[in-house]
Amino acid sequence: LLVRHVIVERFQLSLALAHAQGTPFGIILVQLTDFEHVADLHGRVVADKLLTVAAERLQAATSETDTVGRVREHEFAMLVPILRSVDELASRASRLHERLTAPVSVPGLPDVFRLAVHVGSATYPRDGENWPSLLKAVDERLRASRMQMS
Repeated sequence: LLVRHVIVERFQLSLALAHAQGTPFGIILVQLTDFEHVADLHGRVVADKLLTVAAERLQAATSETDTVGRVREHEFAMLVPILRSVDELASRASRLHERLTAPVSVPGLPDVFRLAVHVGSATYPRDGENWPSLLKAVDERLRASRMQMS
């Protein structure tokens, strides 16, 4: 997976293209929660395997034009530069959440495991017109997602 600075570079390219064409694009952030608890309880090898499963599932959910990468320790970003409509991003974020929380069997765990995941999304230009403003909108949605799960 790509790293944060490449995601930001691709974001800038997507922003320029969307601005020039007058089209929306989106960003989805995926946060794996309770990950340190899993590592403490089951060991780093099991935690790394779960991280790999999450990354593979993210990659499988991308289209040819999407970019996915790791932006923080347990957080991934997906740039969706081509959207037919603003509502398409919410639908994709929901499907991504379903895919990531599907049961997984991991050596070292006695039963199937479900990743604890929060997903947030934001769309240019509705939710912001630059990296900081879109990231703020996504973070607010991630926070709201966490509050709903509490």
